[in-house]
Amino acid sequence: MNGWVKLHRQFLKWEWYDDINASRLFLHLILTANHKNKKWQGITIKRGQLATSLSSLSKGTKLTVKQIRTALTKLKTTNEVAVKTTSRYSLITVVNYSLYQSIDDIGASKGASTQTNEGQAKGKQRATNKKDKKDKNVKKEEIYIGRDFSSEIISHIDDWLAYKDEKRQSYKSTGLKSLLTQIENNITAHGEKAVIHAITESMASNYQGIVWDKAKHFGGNRNGRIYESDEHTSKDSKSEWEPLGTIL
Repeated sequence: MNGWVKLHRQFLKWEWYDDINASRLFLHLILTANHKNKKWQGITIKRGQLATSLSSLSKGTKLTVKQIRTALTKLKTTNEVAVKTTSRYSLITVVNYSLYQSIDDIGASKGASTQTNEGQAKGKQRATNKKDKKDKNVKKEEIYIGRDFSSEIISHIDDWLAYKDEKRQSYKSTGLKSLLTQIENNITAHGEKAVIHAITESMASNYQGIVWDKAKHFGGNRNGRIYESDEHTSKDSKSEWEPLGTIL
């Protein structure tokens, strides 16, 4: 079983920490619970849950069935876990599972696991160029500094950036600045609602770039061309903004 969970030092002050059986069982449940929803024999076992039995827990923890039953009772009384028993299995829910493994932790865990496996297979690798890394990881809270955007337009820009991330076309620093300048210019020329319309329609149509003609859709067409940052166009492009294609 790959991955990891985070455990705060505050766990040392947890009321069942000194109870060896209860703390051992609870850690076992945290480590074996689903980190995402999964189908199992026609039912969905949700994130933070596991379908198990007293005998399976006994085997996994080296505690007796009686010790497991007693420890579960203690954990239920303080709402650490919830247990639903059927004739086939017991469905155990770690009530505050996200405190021990958030969604971000899962991504970090997978990344760390991948790096470890690659290291074992290929040996030492050089670190990624620091400048490129800094370019690709522009802090979200910094990109709007000096820009007079409303919260509504920022929300739609964030949606567009997430859309580009899903298409594996994330912006580098220069391209992102160019995009924001284009948005500012189009807001000045056509208004905020027109720009929001252009962003949402471009995503809905699965376009690679924002179709700025849609910002003008109340007043004419500019040959129906899509414009996007040069980082997603040809490397031989001579200007910062080039047409990616014509909408038919």
